[in-house]
Amino acid sequence: MFRACCGCWPGSSQCMHRPCGTGPNGVWAAETQGHELLILLVSLYLLFRMRRTLVDLATTPSGRLGGAAVGLALALYVVGRIEQSLRMELLSLLVMLAAVLLCLLGRSALRAAWFPLAFMLFALPLPYELVLAVTGPLKQAVSVVAAQLLVWFGFPVGRSGVVITIGQYQLLVVEACAGLQTMFTLEAMGLL
Repeated sequence: MFRACCGCWPGSSQCMHRPCGTGPNGVWAAETQGHELLILLVSLYLLFRMRRTLVDLATTPSGRLGGAAVGLALALYVVGRIEQSLRMELLSLLVMLAAVLLCLLGRSALRAAWFPLAFMLFALPLPYELVLAVTGPLKQAVSVVAAQLLVWFGFPVGRSGVVITIGQYQLLVVEACAGLQTMFTLEAMGLL
């Protein structure tokens, strides 16, 4: 039973979540910095590595709680599709995985698998408003340091906010230069 359900879950999940653009050319790939696939692979490897432990821990399957989690996952998916919220659709995938663990193996297996499931949260894209709010001060700091370094090397530099002017050239410090995605990826890898 366990092997049959584990074999059909990826296929059914792929059918449900394929329209949300989780493929390599989908919306998820366009909004991210590329660390998400690595995080998902590491999480799936951690779950695969503990598969025997999860089966040994299997107690009474938690049908009601698992059914409620499936309902929550479906509700998140539907609302995510209606509102075109990629984060909600991807969160529904994680909740569905937890629901499958609950339905098949019970609460003890879900407790044992908490870290790989929680680690998958790092694969969700950050909200753009949060990225803008956090990277604003980071961009300012990067532009101040870069302008000062250029002055020390003898270049005629002017700076206005995050725009650095060197002679006839203007350089703009953007979100990618602030290092937020790098810090987020390093935090995720530091948890391992």
